[in-house]
Amino acid sequence: MNNTCLVLGAGFSNAVSNLPITKEMVNAFQVEIERQRSLNNTNRVKWGEHLLNFLDKLENEFLKTPYAKAEEGGKILKSNYSENFEGLCSFIDLNLAFEVQARCESNGIKAGLSGKPLFVNYTSAKLKQIRGYLKNYLFLTLIHDNSNEELLNRIHNLFFNIRSSIITFNYDLILEKFLFKKNYWFPKDGYGFTPKDLPALSSNYFNQSSRIKIFKMHGSLNWEPSSFYLTNLQFKWSDDDDNYFFPKYLKEEKKKKYRYQGAIATEGWILPSWIKQFTFNEIIQVWNQAFKALNKADEIIFIGYSLPRADSAVYSLFSSIDWNNKIVKLIDPNAEELKDNYSFVLRKSDIEIIPVSLEEYLK
Repeated sequence: MNNTCLVLGAGFSNAVSNLPITKEMVNAFQVEIERQRSLNNTNRVKWGEHLLNFLDKLENEFLKTPYAKAEEGGKILKSNYSENFEGLCSFIDLNLAFEVQARCESNGIKAGLSGKPLFVNYTSAKLKQIRGYLKNYLFLTLIHDNSNEELLNRIHNLFFNIRSSIITFNYDLILEKFLFKKNYWFPKDGYGFTPKDLPALSSNYFNQSSRIKIFKMHGSLNWEPSSFYLTNLQFKWSDDDDNYFFPKYLKEEKKKKYRYQGAIATEGWILPSWIKQFTFNEIIQVWNQAFKALNKADEIIFIGYSLPRADSAVYSLFSSIDWNNKIVKLIDPNAEELKDNYSFVLRKSDIEIIPVSLEEYLK
């Protein structure tokens, strides 16, 4: 029995639940804004519109206006600017990575200048606000998944055993909800860490341990800052409609008196940025355990993960692994195009390339 490690990207969640891949994310936000409008969630609609307006301003500032100046009034008729979602996230994170402090003088009056990012004419407070809107819409867009149970069962039967582990760059809860129903995975130990303020569990789960670990490299939709330990994470247990992600796992399932329509606490995970800002110890711990899982694995299967060239944190992680004597498979419709990049990063020429969709592979 091989010690198998699955490495999953957005293409996996798209295959099993039709969730958007990265380049589709802004379009998915537009759909979600209309859904929130139909629910009369006016604040959430405003946040979504502010986010889209911000993205439009960036495109005007960095693409449309420079082109018009260079081409004497030329116009950009259509572009894929917003498809570079990781780049947009990186732009925000880069400008928030360092805050400028300066002494200024105007008309003989000296004053301090603060709250300014490095490269863009927005305040740090404004960019943090936009980042909050962006994360809220990631949550709202990805939390309502309709998984293909038949496909997940085939994945379970083919790939999962007691020596398996999963590394995912996705935020959604597709796999953990599916594996929880099979009594194969549990929140207490399944993510590679246990929150300090874990609520009391149902007696049915006191002695249950996960047979497989899910290491979520960007965090998870159900992770949020702890109410008691501000530098640590806790779990969010239900959605706006009081649907518990892991039914009957907790001793007490509290019901809200009204439908929640406000902001989601999203500081517990990091954006799919090329400049990853690690804030919580638990996420560092997850990356460390992912490193150990990759080292230990005999077989590593990449599914729907594009391995972005600009993601230096992932490149650093993969370059520290000894890939010799490991079976490596790449399942992706675009596998042939990705092959050279994978071979370069993994320093491995014998990767098994499987250029088909996950559904085709499992037939």
